[in-house]
Amino acid sequence: MKKIILLLSLSLIISIYANAQIIDRHALVNRHNPVFNTLDSLNTLTVGNGNFAFTVDATGLQTFPSYYEKGIPLGTFSNWGWHSFSNPKGYNLSEVTKNYKVGNDSISYVYRFPQGEKKLASEYLRENAHRLHLGLIGYEIRKKNGKLIDPSDVKNIVFKLDMWTGKINSEFTVENEIVKTELFSNQDDDQISAKVTSTLIAEGRLKISLHFPYGSGRNITGGLDFDRPNSHSTQMIKGNKEVLFKRVLDSTRFFVKASWNETATIQAEKAHHYLIVPDKTNQSFSFSVSFSPKDNSINKNFESTRENNKIAWQKFWESGGAIDFAGSTDPRAPELERRVVLSQYLTKIQSSGNLPPQETGLTYNSWYGKFHLEMHWWHGTH
Repeated sequence: MKKIILLLSLSLIISIYANAQIIDRHALVNRHNPVFNTLDSLNTLTVGNGNFAFTVDATGLQTFPSYYEKGIPLGTFSNWGWHSFSNPKGYNLSEVTKNYKVGNDSISYVYRFPQGEKKLASEYLRENAHRLHLGLIGYEIRKKNGKLIDPSDVKNIVFKLDMWTGKINSEFTVENEIVKTELFSNQDDDQISAKVTSTLIAEGRLKISLHFPYGSGRNITGGLDFDRPNSHSTQMIKGNKEVLFKRVLDSTRFFVKASWNETATIQAEKAHHYLIVPDKTNQSFSFSVSFSPKDNSINKNFESTRENNKIAWQKFWESGGAIDFAGSTDPRAPELERRVVLSQYLTKIQSSGNLPPQETGLTYNSWYGKFHLEMHWWHGTH
């Protein structure tokens, strides 16, 4: 009898396996690509590789940081990029501990003291070290009258994340002129690559802005502090179709390299703020910006970064588990499937690196920029 039951069980398993359908993973992922048609402070999109993430607004870059700071801020964060304010009084954790009786033992815990010198020590140690916003990369676009655009000037928006290839597409108009952007994050290096196509380039009205902030441990401005330009330094070293920036913030040192394929110039606007100005003969302009704690990074161009993403993302989606609810009659199935796919994308760009993420991952600083080990769920858009 046992042998008969075993044979029947094996036959059933073989029958189920034979009739099982292979999941069309490409279709599964692509039917959940986020698409937005408005400029909304809660509708940002992020590219990344697990150790580095770059969050953008509906222009495809980080053009309107002030508009987004009360929603999901526009961040550029890495697992190696940390900053601490100077500590002239030498605060350390031993100063802010408090003993608690646990059974027969007395155990020391870090405590947030409410007043006096210990309060100052508590606040400093709570805020430091914090993740460092590595820099904003956005558009500087001017209208025909010479004024900079604001969010109300951005019309006809199509803002989409292609999760299968790790690409963000943005299309919008300014005074009826179309601006198209393709954006990738290199999957092997802390680098973004973008390509912009617009007649505004030939009119000299579109430039690429690089703006470097001071560190901020609190999330008041999404990790951005532009009010202390004298507290940090940016040194620019020009090269052939590239420029290297050396950043110094207290004891933190890192390097940013910007490079481009077409003809362009680089100009300093003010402290820590620079513009890449494409030549007016260009119909499109592609560029890459890398971030590194060392000055030996070699930028990959847009085409190689696009191919890098195509290979890495296909490998990611075609390995591991997948759930397809396309045949389900339960009305909850599409939403559950959507959350599974978006969470897989989020895991890849936020949680697959060498450090566990805080609850907001590499998108922006929360809890003073420190680790806070809670689940960061993608509610609807992010």
